[in-house]
Amino acid sequence: PSVNTTPTVSISASPTNLVEEDGTLTTLTINLGEPPPEGGINVTIDSDIPESLAEFKVLEAIYNGAQLFGGNQDASGFTVTVTSQTATIQLAPFDDDVDEGPENITYTLQASDDYIIDSAANSITINIEDNDAPTEPVVSFSATPTTISEAEGTALVMNFSVDGDIPPEGITVK
Repeated sequence: PSVNTTPTVSISASPTNLVEEDGTLTTLTINLGEPPPEGGINVTIDSDIPESLAEFKVLEAIYNGAQLFGGNQDASGFTVTVTSQTATIQLAPFDDDVDEGPENITYTLQASDDYIIDSAANSITINIEDNDAPTEPVVSFSATPTTISEAEGTALVMNFSVDGDIPPEGITVK
C-alpha cells in the first residue's frame, strides 16, 4: 500500500527583470517535495493586483509538467494542475503601446489542504520595465464659420484637438 503524504510546494522565477518591448521570457518553476498524486495537484498562485495577468501573454504561455486549470475572477492569479515533481511555465510580458513605467508584481502561493507551502520559497516578484517612448502630441485646429463679419457680430468657434500624450506641463500652441 502506498502512503499518501502532503507535498511541499515552492515557486521560483528566472529571470525576474523583464523588458516589455524585448519580449523577455520568464520561467516560473513550481517544485513539489515529492511526485504529485495521479492526476496531478492543483496549485493556486495569486497577486494583490487585479488584472495583473494582462501584463503577460498568457495565451502564449508554454507549460511543462503543468497545465492551466483556470484564472481567478479578477485576473490577478491562476491555478495550474501540476503533473510532475518539477513544472515550468514560460511567459513573456505583453507589449502594449501605453507607457506605464516600471511595474512590480508579486505572485504568492495560496494555501490549500492539498499541499504545504515552503515558507522560504512561497512567492516571486516580477519586475516589468516599459520603455515605450511617449507619443509626441500633434495639435489640430479648426474654426467655424470660415467667414466672419465684424458688422454682423459673427461668433468664431475655434476647436483644438490633441493626438498623443500631453506632458504634465501642458502644451503651448503658437
